[in-house]
Amino acid sequence: GPSSRFGPPTAPAQVPGERLIPPGEGWVRYNDDMLREPRSDVYFAQQGAHFGKYLMKDPKTSQWQTVSAPNTCTETPIQVRAGGANI
Repeated sequence: GPSSRFGPPTAPAQVPGERLIPPGEGWVRYNDDMLREPRSDVYFAQQGAHFGKYLMKDPKTSQWQTVSAPNTCTETPIQVRAGGANI
């Protein structure tokens, strides 16, 4: 019979499992493309149109808004110097 011209399937541009992982802890799977940080209600797009961005859903318009990364640390270390020169 005729030999097949089709070789093995080519890999898609974005390989499953090679998704972007945001820094911080507490992210949970929201859907195939996004993770959610429940405390801040911020979403992170691992793929798709908003790839690599942090998003929040506008309650009025239900549109995604790009936001800055959530502060996932509950305790931010603040350097306090005891005994300054203001004495």
